[in-house]
Amino acid sequence: MMGGVPPGGPGGSDTTRRRRSVDTQPQNIDEELFLELGQVVLEIIQTVPELDLVVQSIFRTGFQSMKAATLALDTVEEMMLRVLKDTDRLQMTYITLLTNQSEASVWINRVLNNVIEMIQKFHAS
Repeated sequence: MMGGVPPGGPGGSDTTRRRRSVDTQPQNIDEELFLELGQVVLEIIQTVPELDLVVQSIFRTGFQSMKAATLALDTVEEMMLRVLKDTDRLQMTYITLLTNQSEASVWINRVLNNVIEMIQKFHAS
């Protein structure tokens, strides 16, 4: 040992580690549950011949879902970057419109005319 201090020495624990052999019974309910669950899984693997195909299918589906989510998030990121860029321009326009009433009137008329045009095109198609 480094420093020459035995495990039960100063600052150490007086309890010794007990090694269990594979043949001993579980010592608590958690170990028993773990072992029983392991036995059930092994029995299922032995009785279901195509279990590996099912597991592969589950992993493949999960992988495809993650790829789709990544693509969707990348698209949203691009859209948000454009919106943020336009936000600066919109903020500057808003400040200009607040300080200049005549320019605000012209801008509002242009926006309303564009909205009316879009609505008319939508109803026409």
